[in-house]
Amino acid sequence: MKIHKNILLITSIFILNACTEVNKNEATLNETVESEVIKIMDKGLSTKESSLGFQETLNTLTARIESKGLRVFATINHHQNAEKNGFELAPTTLIIFGNPNVGAPLMQMNQSIGIDLPMKMLITEKDGKVTLTFNDPKYLKTRHDLPVESDELLTKVTGMLNGLTDI
Repeated sequence: MKIHKNILLITSIFILNACTEVNKNEATLNETVESEVIKIMDKGLSTKESSLGFQETLNTLTARIESKGLRVFATINHHQNAEKNGFELAPTTLIIFGNPNVGAPLMQMNQSIGIDLPMKMLITEKDGKVTLTFNDPKYLKTRHDLPVESDELLTKVTGMLNGLTDI
């Protein structure tokens, strides 16, 4: 009887250790995957390099936005504002633009997307390289838990943003 109890005890310990190890590995894998998804989704940004200089990129982008029937609500020159306050900052300008015919239907699906609308485009220059950065509409869908009905509109927005930024 003692031998059977010892075998049972040893077997139980072995199974418990094996299960604990599997759970640790699974937890580690889940944490790693979750961490990587958060890194990707946290930013939610698309960045494209421009083939033009900073000012030419800004002018071209503004003209394209207006030619698509979108309205430029504001242009914020972060570089100039920083200089006025004694700070050095490489050329950095934010353009805020949109169209209520696109934004309103998205806000009807979930008003929280209003924090990310109107759309924004950040133009920066660093080491002679000019980039355009904007919120990825797929990220906005996830961030604001938009329904499947938003897919068609967000696909159009993605195409429009990619077209605007092919400079």
